[in-house]
Amino acid sequence: MDEVAAVDFIVRAKRSTYAAGGDAATVSEVLVPGSKQLEFAEGDWLYRDIYTGFRFFAGQETVYHRDAPVWTMVYCGGVGGAVAEAETHDVYRFLREALSRVDPGAPYRGPRSFANSVYEYDNSYQGSPRRFRGREGVHRDGREVYGLDYCGGALE
Repeated sequence: MDEVAAVDFIVRAKRSTYAAGGDAATVSEVLVPGSKQLEFAEGDWLYRDIYTGFRFFAGQETVYHRDAPVWTMVYCGGVGGAVAEAETHDVYRFLREALSRVDPGAPYRGPRSFANSVYEYDNSYQGSPRRFRGREGVHRDGREVYGLDYCGGALE
């Protein structure tokens, strides 16, 4: 796998799918019943993100090069139980904004940190695109309202 080309593609795919609102990249053929699926294709590359759930969710992103899976990330998390339904949408809107700022040096989720006037996003991780793990969170008034764990890397 050409790691530089793969990372460049992953960054474009992430910015074009969930972080962009997701609807434009939703596929019509659902591979996993009850899931949401987002795809982005470019040349020999395909990015597919399949997830289930809303307040609490789990999913997997897979990158294919010439129809062969070459990279993956699994994730699981969501908003806390004390978060009201109306705030859930606000948290996820803010999360999309943070994720649109994915760092090409660490193309896993969002940047190390990001904030607006209401929420703060943090992302701590270890490793490289070949093998990594991390945790992201969204905080409001010093309390975590959303958290997610993730891990993945190059497939061999």
